Amino acid sequence: MDSSSVAGAPAASTDDCAANSPVRGLLKGKLDSDDGVFGHVYNRTPNTLWVWSEWKDATAPCRLLPGQGASFAARTGEPESASRYAPWRIAPSQGQGDDAGALWLLVTAANDSNAPGVALKLYDPTWWGYPSVKSRYRTASGGKCGSDAFLDTGDLKENAEYRLKGDEQGSVLVKRLADSKEIAREWMPGNTNTDDWARIDLNVESIGKCL
Repeated sequence: MDSSSVAGAPAASTDDCAANSPVRGLLKGKLDSDDGVFGHVYNRTPNTLWVWSEWKDATAPCRLLPGQGASFAARTGEPESASRYAPWRIAPSQGQGDDAGALWLLVTAANDSNAPGVALKLYDPTWWGYPSVKSRYRTASGGKCGSDAFLDTGDLKENAEYRLKGDEQGSVLVKRLADSKEIAREWMPGNTNTDDWARIDLNVESIGKCL
């Protein structure tokens, strides 16, 4: 059962999620780093989904219609103060590894703070190694399942794919695309440090639920 006890309420007015290049809108993060991720989160379900920013001051999600995608881009490896993040985002640590900073996206089944959702953590290592994606159940208000279990793609090499699938976490097909300096500059014009950022697409096939 969802651990959140806060009454759900629709968020403020919402817009359709921005797609394609250049990256813009709700899911555009800081681009001032040599390490980061960019791509699309796609709605592969028959129903409208809602995508939430990891930032505390972004209180309304964007609308993602069936078959549509939302573009995202952000640096990884450099966490902000925990107080700046939304309540559903797992707070970063100041240590090494992927807990030191990541890009988080939340996709929910309704425009409601207590609607079931899947939180997706994307990380590109600072020094060496391959990017990875993790998923776990969350609501926008921070509700979680009792087990709070997460799924992990492990290392994602270029052109690899992995399906994160569980009763609580739903199903998300993760695809890492080939790195491309040209595409990176098209998405993030004026930023040459992003030339080798990991390009990852997230295909949300279903939303999970607490058992």
